[in-house]
Amino acid sequence: MSSQSWFWLLLGLFVIYRLYRKALDKNGIDITIKVYSEPGTPKKVANSAKPRLAKLQKELLTLVALLSAALYTLVVTNLSLNYLGGWYVLGIFGIAISFLFLKSETLPTLALLEAKESGVVTDFLISEENLQTKRLASARNTSLVIVIISLVISGNWAYEVQKNQSAAKLSATNEVMKIVGTGWCSNFWDIDANPGPDGDYIVNKSGGWPCISVGSVSNIYFTTEGKNQKMCFNYSLTRSDGPPSQSNSVSDYDFGSTCSLDSWLETGEGWDEDSLWSKVRKEANIEVELNKLQNVMCQYHYYGMTYEEQNVYC
Repeated sequence: MSSQSWFWLLLGLFVIYRLYRKALDKNGIDITIKVYSEPGTPKKVANSAKPRLAKLQKELLTLVALLSAALYTLVVTNLSLNYLGGWYVLGIFGIAISFLFLKSETLPTLALLEAKESGVVTDFLISEENLQTKRLASARNTSLVIVIISLVISGNWAYEVQKNQSAAKLSATNEVMKIVGTGWCSNFWDIDANPGPDGDYIVNKSGGWPCISVGSVSNIYFTTEGKNQKMCFNYSLTRSDGPPSQSNSVSDYDFGSTCSLDSWLETGEGWDEDSLWSKVRKEANIEVELNKLQNVMCQYHYYGMTYEEQNVYC
């Protein structure tokens, strides 16, 4: 992780700890526990609902602090390392919130039941227990609703992401197949430049020789790299092996593989035809190979060319 991520992580954990201590002090939980635990305190008083509730409240606040620290750590590290999809994080948050809500709602009931088990039974406790039992049933229903809603939202989010990724992969597969047959030629017999609609010129080249082209693309697969999707594939290259009059005479001469990330803005790469074409051209060092091929082909076929071909191509 970066130093900035570490800074926010440590700062957030410190804030969570300070809020935890403040909550304990504000509600007088530690003081209540200490007072009712003093030597000489009657057993009936020490086992009453109030100190038991204070102990349960401290347990809850401790649990809240620990879960908050864990969830905050998850968010900060995931933003930096991206090891979990956002829908997983949302689902985890929903389950954690549901659990904490149910836990907090059951505190009074647990305190009363523990007091009752200790022999501290009064008419007030009995009536209060009935009230808390109804409250607990309502809390369970609410907790279940929170879990269901969070799982539905996270599931729909995951589905939409997977659907979009599948569409992007299909489009990328179509784009990479378009570079098959794309060639780079050293010289051209004819070059026409015509004015375009935007005031620029559209250049049409024909009769190029010698040429290096993408012969085939195979073994296309996708992986994940950080926050980006990566497409990898194998390719073969063909080159001219006959004279200009037989420009269709080609042979395989090289094989390679490459990978491209899906975000041009973030990585300078992309899955469109032009980006993939440029990447193969760069990694296969086409310009250098094309110059070498021209020298070899001109030496080999020079005396079999016409005078015009010699002037254009060699």
